Amino acid sequence: MNGIFSMVLLGVLFGLLLAFILLSTQKYDERQALIRGRAYMISFYIMIAYYIIYAFSSIVEDKVDKTTVMFTGIIIAVAFHFSYCIWKDAYFPLNEDKKKMMITFIGIAIFNLVPGLGNLFHGKIFVDGVITYHCLNLLCAILFMYLVIVLLVKKLTMNRKSE
Repeated sequence: MNGIFSMVLLGVLFGLLLAFILLSTQKYDERQALIRGRAYMISFYIMIAYYIIYAFSSIVEDKVDKTTVMFTGIIIAVAFHFSYCIWKDAYFPLNEDKKKMMITFIGIAIFNLVPGLGNLFHGKIFVDGVITYHCLNLLCAILFMYLVIVLLVKKLTMNRKSE
């Protein structure tokens, strides 16, 4: 158990460090900064609502371990934040290469999909009818695949508008 906890902690710390580096080097205009602030606020309220629902739900507690529930709330909030920013043209700083970010998202999805599928096929995700924290890689892979799809749909709609 300690080895797995250390790996999860290492993954979370690496993700936070990467996010800090990426966010500290990006420059947004005033409109983008306002939209991003609104996205953070709405994401925060979505996460609070998620945890309130979880707090009053005894059904979920018996079927999903607490670590999975906690990270799922974060994943939902992050998915909303990124989606909102992408649709409002506030995710990428002006003149940033979106292809590079899409390739990064695909890489992160694949990086999480491999161990996630491994856990699924080895029966680690569902143990005694309970969803365990071994599903977190799979959830992260789904999150980043979702973000790639949002980026692609946004690009397609932008291309149609410019025609």
